Amino acid sequence: MKTNGYRSQSDNRISITRTYENTPSSEQERRNKVGKVKVKTHTVKSKSKKPFPVGLVIILVILTVLLMMCVSNYVTLNEYTREVSDLRQELDTLKSEEKKLNSELDRKYDLVEIEKYAKDELGLMGSEDVDKKYIDVKDDEKIEVYEVEEDGTMNAVTDALFALADNLLKSWNNLLGNE
Repeated sequence: MKTNGYRSQSDNRISITRTYENTPSSEQERRNKVGKVKVKTHTVKSKSKKPFPVGLVIILVILTVLLMMCVSNYVTLNEYTREVSDLRQELDTLKSEEKKLNSELDRKYDLVEIEKYAKDELGLMGSEDVDKKYIDVKDDEKIEVYEVEEDGTMNAVTDALFALADNLLKSWNNLLGNE
């Protein structure tokens, strides 16, 4: 039995050819009995190792990184959208508070409200509540108003002080010559 083997480049298979002879091993005899030689061929797949697909791994890593970046950008965008929504809601709240405070400020500067506060809280009497008396005063006359205490008498100390102030004022005017 003889074995001849060759490898095909296209499909990575090994073809093995075995020759079986029934005749003696002499070369002459074998040439004479060429018709009796049986040839049997077996094709066996080669178990060659394929190289590791480095390019495929690199492409998968790049796609994974791109996918992670897309997800990260989506999450960041979602956070910013939520933050903008919260800030707009806070802005609306602050605007309504500003309107409320402006109306309160306008109310405090309103003359009707000021008069009401003065009458109710401070006890101010309006001009319509006071009795009005008109007095004719000539040029050489002088008006002095003294407050009267509740019991109807004037305070002696106050009278003395007013008299002293009047005398000092007259003296001062005499010194300056303004009479």
